[in-house]
Amino acid sequence: MNKTRSGKKILITLLLLVSAVPVLESSNSAKATWKISGVELVISDKVTDYWNGVTYGPADNDDETGRYINILNRELLLYPEGYLKKANVKRIITGRDLAFSGQFRAAVPDPYNGSLYLSVNGAYGCAAEYYLVHCIHHELHHLVEFAIWKNMRYDWPEWIRLNTRGFTYGTGGETAYTDFYTDYYSATHPHRGFLNLYSMTGDEEDRAEIIAYMMSTIERPILIAYCREDSILLKKVKLAARLVNEFAGKKFIDITPFLSAPGKTSNK
Repeated sequence: MNKTRSGKKILITLLLLVSAVPVLESSNSAKATWKISGVELVISDKVTDYWNGVTYGPADNDDETGRYINILNRELLLYPEGYLKKANVKRIITGRDLAFSGQFRAAVPDPYNGSLYLSVNGAYGCAAEYYLVHCIHHELHHLVEFAIWKNMRYDWPEWIRLNTRGFTYGTGGETAYTDFYTDYYSATHPHRGFLNLYSMTGDEEDRAEIIAYMMSTIERPILIAYCREDSILLKKVKLAARLVNEFAGKKFIDITPFLSAPGKTSNK
């Protein structure tokens, strides 16, 4: 197929898929009930992180905080019972304007203290539901990998071998926090096997991005569409699902929708 026509076809497909996904409404109740057993929810209170670099303000907007807790409940309940405990998630701390060493973040995982810091108002003015959901799953996966390998930046040989010959990852996700002129996060399929530029900064970020898209009802159709054009990305989906399903001791991610995608080789 002509590359230009193929690109237009994918773009139109993605637009249709995104527009067809229902908007997930959450209650703005200030009395949101925490439903995750075995994990402490901390709202606004100061909890010192391992590096002493995390800062945040009080989540004093009841409607905003209630909305966030309801989203958080819904997304964490997608995981099997005991999954968070295996990932050593002892507490989740919520606040506003979360930052690490002065850099705004939507979430910060602290595997050493068993903490996950989350910003109820996202980061850099973005508090859209798709973004909040994405960050929850992305950062939780970093804690999962630490539980598996005792390293949030483990270079997994089996994963790296899936990439095109000669490809080299960047120096880590921090690159994106200091470059304000490049769009690292939009799903642009910049290279075979990759959802976005952020995925290319490190193999740990690559896996966390794929897991976030697989777990997000809003973003999953985008990943499925790209898998129809990219056999490497399809292989990564299979390997990522195997990793977390084995970690959980239960098959909770169903890759059937991805397997229906033929995984044609893309020229990107």
